[in-house]
Amino acid sequence: MAATDFSAWHFILNNDFAAPNSGKNRSFLWPISTGRVFRLYNSISPAEKNARQKIQDLIVELREYRNRLFHHEPLWIKAPNVTDAATAIDTIRTKIRKAESLIRVIEPDKHAIMEKMGLFSHALRICSVQELEIHSFSRQFCLLTRRQKRNLRGVVNAAGSCNQSQIFEYDSRIYALHPVR
Repeated sequence: MAATDFSAWHFILNNDFAAPNSGKNRSFLWPISTGRVFRLYNSISPAEKNARQKIQDLIVELREYRNRLFHHEPLWIKAPNVTDAATAIDTIRTKIRKAESLIRVIEPDKHAIMEKMGLFSHALRICSVQELEIHSFSRQFCLLTRRQKRNLRGVVNAAGSCNQSQIFEYDSRIYALHPVR
């Protein structure tokens, strides 16, 4: 089941696989398996059929978005409410949140692990106007004193020579430093 692609989920959630009149007929996949496949489906809707339809709609939306992404289409240009970088980024952040909610509905324990690891907060952080500005040449940089540069030199050199993020702790928080360009 884990290797099943989006299109299979899109079609398997159709009412063709559901017992007529929401009965518990064991010959049909739905609704008998809904709670096992989508453990928190009731967070979307207490009505199984309605929750299944909303999950299917979400899967279709994310599948279409993923296809556009993998075909290198400009994801934000086609969004109807995009007027600038901030609204463009908001459309992408909305998709990240929708993907997160789908993961939560399917497997809350895995979602909790991903959340604890900071996967969603990291995705939202790097999908921001501030991060976009880092990669453009219009960003003003923080100027460091000689002493600050000297203190950072070892970490910066390691990040550059290894082409890897260097992890360090400061004030009980974990940071990563990596070269941007």
